[in-house]
Amino acid sequence: MEFEGKVAVVTGAWGMRSIGRAIALRLARAGADVAVTDIDHPAERVSPDEARAGWRGIKSVAGEVEALGRRALAVECNLSQEDQIKALVEATVRTLGSVDILVNCARAFMARDGLGVLDMTEPEWDWIMAVNVRGPMTTSKYAAHAMIRAGRGGRIINISTHGSKRVIGRAGAAYAVSKAALNHLTRMMAVELIPHDIRVNGICAGVINTSRVVPREQKEATAQGLTYEEYRRAWLADRAKGVPMGRVGMPEEVAEIAYFLASSMPTYLIGQCLNVDGGIVME
Repeated sequence: MEFEGKVAVVTGAWGMRSIGRAIALRLARAGADVAVTDIDHPAERVSPDEARAGWRGIKSVAGEVEALGRRALAVECNLSQEDQIKALVEATVRTLGSVDILVNCARAFMARDGLGVLDMTEPEWDWIMAVNVRGPMTTSKYAAHAMIRAGRGGRIINISTHGSKRVIGRAGAAYAVSKAALNHLTRMMAVELIPHDIRVNGICAGVINTSRVVPREQKEATAQGLTYEEYRRAWLADRAKGVPMGRVGMPEEVAEIAYFLASSMPTYLIGQCLNVDGGIVME
């Protein structure tokens, strides 16, 4: 198998329909042992289907990886805290033997979703930047040091968004700006790390059918007399109208591109942020 003997770390893998979970399972099916990490989700951020399934977040994902015959490690980690990131990488090397692939998939939204600059507080801005920019930088730093010590190269993949390359409405400034910064961090790291045979690329995902739960959306669903699931289906159908392919994407479709970037196939590709969005951004 492509990744036999390799170890991957995937952040942001809590959700049952998350991109992180899909990537973790795709790499495991290709032979990798996988460490998955995220913060725990409070009850109000758990989707109805997750609640019905008794979903346990990264523990459930680790169990799925093991069911595929691979070794797994589940570690809670707050990416705004350097000591927790350092402990995550150390635990992965100690338990699984190495870090060969890092997928920075975790992301932070606003507690008050959709804020523009006029209404944003500095702590809210700083939280988004800490998780979405500093977090991937710090995780990449510790993972890259582990890769360099092992002396066999590696792969780092940053998951961004199409919103980092275009203006979407008048709100959500912090999230879009943080992901635009992540795109450029991808380029800078690619140049710095390629002498060590560590190839860094990114994915700018479009509208993806994940199991995210946003409190603002829950309130809107209640106001419209809809269940949250009904609200999300209507929201996704509406967003699909702006996608040239005429539909939203699935986490597994992003995972296939992550698999490609982590593999031996792209031998002459570094510093790229590939659009996986059904044609929303073409460049």
